[in-house]
Amino acid sequence: MALIAKEGSSFEPAPEGVFPARCIWVIDLGTQVSDGMFGHSEKHQMYLNWELVDETTSSGLPLTIGSFFTVSLIPKGNLRPTLERWRGRAFTPEELKGFDVAKLINAPCQISIKHQPKADGSGIRAQVSGVMAPVKGMVVGAAREKTILFDLDDPTAKTKLAELPDWLKSKVASTAEWQKIMGFEAAAPTPAPQNTLNNAYAAMKNGTIPTHKPVTAGEGFDDEIPF
Repeated sequence: MALIAKEGSSFEPAPEGVFPARCIWVIDLGTQVSDGMFGHSEKHQMYLNWELVDETTSSGLPLTIGSFFTVSLIPKGNLRPTLERWRGRAFTPEELKGFDVAKLINAPCQISIKHQPKADGSGIRAQVSGVMAPVKGMVVGAAREKTILFDLDDPTAKTKLAELPDWLKSKVASTAEWQKIMGFEAAAPTPAPQNTLNNAYAAMKNGTIPTHKPVTAGEGFDDEIPF
């Protein structure tokens, strides 16, 4: 499989516009630690990757693009508004108790992409500017790339890490969660508050995971909502 999914590949960025797409990767990045101009930060993050189902690279490969999210359903976070636009409706209070992010795998959408100049002036960078629900009656084609759900709490995480590109492997390997999996003692980052609004991913794992089946091209959805 050609793992070309990068947020604005340096070789061939995704074009600007709005495109039918499917989510092909949901990657748990664990607690990402940074020390920047705004101080020390520890955030549970994940990476979503979409395939533009009707587009290809100049060499004929599927064209993909991704984006990082903080795993939180707080209203001011970046994940909740994205998912609500994607669903075409707001979360109910019951849904906010824990959302199964595995349901995003193969979920159809329309994705908006814009171009921005790179900071070093070497070209342009493609960026996801919006994710929306497919319009009523819209048929989103099947993804061609393999779907990947990577969960650090999954017993198969060691094996599944090999499916990821090196730049994502390094992000996962830097976390205290991965050090624990590998049997190394590491100072654990300050955990996010364990409530359903500030850590939906953990809440999902601690509760009952809703059952779901993969979405196939052209299949209908209840109330036109993909997940």
